[in-house]
Amino acid sequence: MHAPRHPDHTILRIVACACAAPGADALTQFLENEGCVTVHCSSHESLLEEVVRSPVDAVVFGFAPPCSLEPALLRMLRRLIPVTPLIIVARDATLEMERMFREYRPLFVAVPPWDRAELREVVRAIRAHRAKKSLSTTSPS
Repeated sequence: MHAPRHPDHTILRIVACACAAPGADALTQFLENEGCVTVHCSSHESLLEEVVRSPVDAVVFGFAPPCSLEPALLRMLRRLIPVTPLIIVARDATLEMERMFREYRPLFVAVPPWDRAELREVVRAIRAHRAKKSLSTTSPS
């Protein structure tokens, strides 16, 4: 089944590594309903392989403590794709977690239950980022 096209005829390619984060599957389903093609990665390694292999418009990363590898993986992701929009899905967002997330510059921290209107704004922001990136790669130097 093909993702529905957005009125501007773009289909966003989003890589998702939910890895046991509550609500992550519902979030990726929402993104697919909004016209995004979501590549589901079953492991952190496959997530890294996917972002290196081909360009992505955004990454959905499920953060499920107490996994101690996740901060290191987020740092590695940011080195590989420093400006690609990042959505972190977390079970809760304590002040300590929000401080930690700030280091990774997420576009959005999704804590279920979320507001669908807010998620639509996130999709618009990803589309705007893609449009800006497209302009900068097609403009003459």
